[in-house]
Order: sequence, then structure tokens, then C-alpha cells
Amino acid sequence: MKNVNLLFIGNSYSRNLETFMPLIAKEYGIKLNICNVYFGGCSINQHVDFISNDKKVYEIDTYNFKNNAWTYTPKKSFKEVIKLMKWDYVSLQQCSIFSGYDNDKEWGNLSLLKDMVEKALRPYSPNFKFIWHMTWSYAMYYPLPDSFNSKLFKSFYKDSTKMEFDIRNTCRHRIVLDKDFKKIIPSGEVISYIRRFINADFVCTPDGVHLRDKWGCFPVALGAIKALFNANINSLNPEHFKLINYSINRQKNVIGFTSEELESVKKALNTYFDF
Repeated sequence: MKNVNLLFIGNSYSRNLETFMPLIAKEYGIKLNICNVYFGGCSINQHVDFISNDKKVYEIDTYNFKNNAWTYTPKKSFKEVIKLMKWDYVSLQQCSIFSGYDNDKEWGNLSLLKDMVEKALRPYSPNFKFIWHMTWSYAMYYPLPDSFNSKLFKSFYKDSTKMEFDIRNTCRHRIVLDKDFKKIIPSGEVISYIRRFINADFVCTPDGVHLRDKWGCFPVALGAIKALFNANINSLNPEHFKLINYSINRQKNVIGFTSEELESVKKALNTYFDF
């Protein structure tokens, strides 16, 4: 089996993404080790601040393939994960509310963030590649009342469809044209198409923002494995995923798919916009 070490520098959206990736990767002969360095709602600008000032504000999820176990560690700095593994991929992302807000105030520090990560990691992981995690729009029934994001959502996007459109265009402008990013994890596209095929936002998300396991975390993880490793998802059947042991809160969980349900996921992943 091929060994791959993946580092996320993200927020709660990368935590949604990470959940099922090791299990799915295993089906394709990949031993996937993950470290997710995250801070809730973290933007590019905040990551620059946290890393440059060595702030111990990050939460860290680590998955060790050999032990088949997740570990959680709070209040750490980015510096503490530099030598944890020899990284193959390093994933960056924007915070959800600014993901489709294409201006230099929120995106201008992306090059600085890449430079800081490059300087820190390259001596120990000389062959790592940057990848981008494209996040998803809020649900149709968002915004929730009295929320900071609700005010910004109304200001920037007006509705979920506009946010989806803006995320896609910002990704084209800021990421597709950036040669440093070798691959894009298309979670935003995956969720957009899942919503269309099942025609119900509430089964994707419990709060309008984050993802449920079955129709959210699982499809984006499958989309990530497809994008990173050119995995052929068409041969998958429900027997592969009768027992999925990790939910977002690391409690044991069982998720099953009927053949029709899994075909809907495959269809979404084979249909989404390809960058």
C-alpha cells in the first residue's frame, strides 16, 4: 500500500473533510496519515497572524494509519507539527464567509501564507505539494438569527446560490491561476451537486454551515480522494461502507448506503464542475 501524509491548515470545514478520508483511501490501497491544524472560522489573514507570531491557538486532529486511531490536542502552535511527519500534501483554505469574497483585503495575504509555510516545512518535507480545499456555500435556509456570519452573509452574498457562484469564481481567479496549487479538493462543488441530486439541504447540514456525516462529510471525503489520487469511484458498492467508525465528534457510528443512495453520490461526484 502507498503511504501518504496530508497536512491541513484550516478550520472547522477541514474537520468536516477529514472525517472519512482515511477509511476511503484505504479502499484504494492508500495508507493516509492526516494532521489537521485548525482554528474555528480561521481566515487566511488569521493563519498568517497565528503562524508568524507562533500563537498556541490551534486545535490538532491527527490520524495514524498504523494505529487506526485519531488523537486530539488543543492549544498548539503551527511550529509543533512541522516535524511530525514528512508531508506529501499541504492543504490551505479560506474561511467560509470570505471564500467567495474576492478582494485583496481577505485574499492578499495568501502568497505570504504560502511563503511562511514553505519556509517552515520545506527543510523537513522537501517534496510536499500545496493543494487547495474549495469550501461550500451555506444552506438555502441560512442565515441563522443573531449570527456574525449572518450579517456578513447578507452583505456579501444575499443568498446561497449567489455564494456558491462567488466561491466558484473566486477559486477560478485566485487558485486555478496559481501554479503553486497542484490540486484542488472540490468540496464546494460536491456539496452543490449533492444538494441538487437529493433536493434537500437539511440532510447535508445540521446548522446551515457544517456537514452531516452521511450526505456531507462522506461525499466531500470521497471527492477529495478522487481529486488527489484519481480514484475510480464507479466500482464502489454499499458493501465497502457498511461500517464507518468515525463521526465528526469521533464517536463510533454506523452509516449505511443503499445502492440507489450511493449511485446518487457517485453521480454528483462525476458531474461537478472540473477545474
